[in-house]
Amino acid sequence: MSEALRGVSGPIVDVGAGGGHGTRLIAQAVPEAEIVAVEPSATLRSVLLVRVNETTELRDRVTVLPEGLLEARLPPRLGAVVAMLDWQVAGPAYGQAMATTC
Repeated sequence: MSEALRGVSGPIVDVGAGGGHGTRLIAQAVPEAEIVAVEPSATLRSVLLVRVNETTELRDRVTVLPEGLLEARLPPRLGAVVAMLDWQVAGPAYGQAMATTC
């Protein structure tokens, strides 16, 4: 993550932030950047909010949006957009489809 985000100043959008594991990785990789975590699932968003509020550092830098990426009101300028996929959740068929189309 650090290599991929080298030189990015933010804000960084975490698409489908889920429970916040990726959001924490982004925060570690770019310690000064604002992060916008987009998560439409109420269940996952509740876990994300708990993780974000565990530390003042994340609480001050992360904004959680409760909708999908296409509906989200994002900042006018973005430093990066990060989309991580949990292959265990997506399943092997999705992984195979992505491998053949990418």
